[in-house]
Amino acid sequence: MCPAVKGGSVVVPSNNSKLTHKNLYETPELGRTKPDVKMLKKIVPSTARALFKEKQTFRQQAAVVRAKATLYLKRMAPTLRYAKHHWAASCVLSKANQSIQATHNRREK
Repeated sequence: MCPAVKGGSVVVPSNNSKLTHKNLYETPELGRTKPDVKMLKKIVPSTARALFKEKQTFRQQAAVVRAKATLYLKRMAPTLRYAKHHWAASCVLSKANQSIQATHNRREK
């Protein structure tokens, strides 16, 4: 459970809709544990590869696909549920999609 949520359901607001911590998976506001971070590092890239098209940016992906990926991550990592407007899940998925695109572009060259 998120440390900011002890006893109730508190929503963690976004700071300019981006994760402010240097390491995306270890954002202190969400209070993730080491097992959460380890799991996220495994499931985020595989989720992005499975659902997203390589040639499109995160925002160009179909809304249904983005929603599926976001809800899957929130189901697998409960600490993501406390982020207002899905900003945490969106940020990690967007970053994973950027790395997939970069890899795809390198292969094409």
